[in-house]
Amino acid sequence: MRSDVRELGHEILGTLTGWERLADESSRESVWDEYLGAADWLEFRSRFITDFVAENAVVARDAGKSLGAFLYTPALSRLVGQDYSALQEHLAVISPMIYRFEGWESVLATEICALVGRVATANKSEEARLVRAVLEFCGLAAESTATSRKELARGFSPGAVASETARARTILDDTTRLIPIVWIDDEALAETVAGGKAAGADGINFFTAGGSDRDWAPTAAGASRAAFR
Repeated sequence: MRSDVRELGHEILGTLTGWERLADESSRESVWDEYLGAADWLEFRSRFITDFVAENAVVARDAGKSLGAFLYTPALSRLVGQDYSALQEHLAVISPMIYRFEGWESVLATEICALVGRVATANKSEEARLVRAVLEFCGLAAESTATSRKELARGFSPGAVASETARARTILDDTTRLIPIVWIDDEALAETVAGGKAAGADGINFFTAGGSDRDWAPTAAGASRAAFR
């Protein structure tokens, strides 16, 4: 298992051709077949996380409470072992962290840039192929026209929030509330929130780092009321 994980990181996640194989649906499954140990590791991690959540859900129920969780957005969740389908059995609320700007862990632009940054490219053409392959694998190709890491770092459009919300909604049944969390400091906050609602969100959470972010509270409240009234 350990050698397969290491080789997957080096030969697939560390190369342009590897990412292009992952991006292509016709060859994606063959990658996992070749690196069964890596696939087993991701499955083990997923089961471990699900079992941990299940145990805590029992504790919550015994106390007359229900459990919710902030999860990586669907574009990234498989890579970190978070299985929405399995986790929903134990969670009353799932909040995908759909942060569309760069700057923090779990942020779409930051994480995609990190994946791209693992691979050495010889020229702009190779960099463009790499960026498009990573976006395709993550299901975000339609939400970004970026062809370089620099362009990726500028973030995603509000449409990416709607797209990721819709992906989560298709996985979850009606017994689990879907309440994405988005960055409050967003010039297009009203569009972001409205897009989430249209994509099937039951509500919206707002992430704030404090400080001047508090100034956005009235805008956030207004956007939320307009979308979910």
